[in-house]
Amino acid sequence: VDVIFLDIEMPVLNAFDLLKALGDHESGVIFTTAYDEFAIKAIKHNALDYLLKPVGKDELIASVAKLSDREHRAGAIHRMSDLLGQLGNGGQQERIAVPTREGLEMIPMDQIIYARADDNYTEIHLLNQRRIVVSRTLKDVEKDLPAKRFLRVHQSHVVALNKIDRYVRGAGGYVVLSNGEQLAVARSRKDELLEVLGVR
Repeated sequence: VDVIFLDIEMPVLNAFDLLKALGDHESGVIFTTAYDEFAIKAIKHNALDYLLKPVGKDELIASVAKLSDREHRAGAIHRMSDLLGQLGNGGQQERIAVPTREGLEMIPMDQIIYARADDNYTEIHLLNQRRIVVSRTLKDVEKDLPAKRFLRVHQSHVVALNKIDRYVRGAGGYVVLSNGEQLAVARSRKDELLEVLGVR
């Protein structure tokens, strides 16, 4: 894709959630929006270009012309990375985009207690006792979770470290999570878990 024309407010995901879900990409992004206040300042500084609705023909032509300027486009890619970094550090809740049977769902990471493998699917268990079935393997979901906050303690599950209430010793032992559930710890993962928990 050479260029993405992106509105700010959209059904399901807003523009910034969508960009986070896309991850690293080399597409030029031109925002098209009716917002002319704080959002437009961030967009103007970081995006390839922006068009204020209603979009004028000359403005559209000028924006598309910027795509042929490789140096300008490369700079825009770096500025987009900066923008996404700022969004992550600007007090907005970190979320993970996961594909479900209905589409994409944005899940706040601090709501995740653990994720469990279910063949080629993954069950994500949340604080509100909700369970989401994701059409990705546990290995793929694990890649999107920050290693400082989540740990694979067993072949079948990844747990949120701040949701562990207790560790009970044994061959591998098990963890008791904030929702009361007990999950086994693989013997091969025990030492890593204890090290992360500060026991050794």
